[in-house]
Amino acid sequence: MNKGIPIKLHITSSQSDNQGIIDGMEFYTEGKYYEKQGSRYITYEESEISGLEGTTTILKLEKEEAALFRSGAISSRMVFRMGCETKSTYRTAYGVFDLFILTQNFDIKICNSRINSVYLKYRLGMNSGEAFMNEMTINVQYQE
Repeated sequence: MNKGIPIKLHITSSQSDNQGIIDGMEFYTEGKYYEKQGSRYITYEESEISGLEGTTTILKLEKEEAALFRSGAISSRMVFRMGCETKSTYRTAYGVFDLFILTQNFDIKICNSRINSVYLKYRLGMNSGEAFMNEMTINVQYQE
């Protein structure tokens, strides 16, 4: 991860099931921000706190959609488009799982032509089972 502007990230996420039981997480990490071919990217290494240690996450942000790529210990590609259901696979050491994502909210705040924060709210279902409501906020601080 040598390209890009060094950034500090404050990431909060929560997941709730159909009974309203909420599981949340909050962590800080460092990463990089860069722009390429009209898209904006945030990239960082996952840690033990996130449960995805050994995984690199890349968030590609465009005006109408976001894509979350993970590679390493697990691999996945999740696409978020407002009001659309997208499909993905999630590969782990324990097997491959089919995912569906229904994006309910996607918001990017930009300040001085750079991403200040990203908010995603989406339903996530796995292998045609129960779907969970997920929310994730990423706040970005530049370290130039």
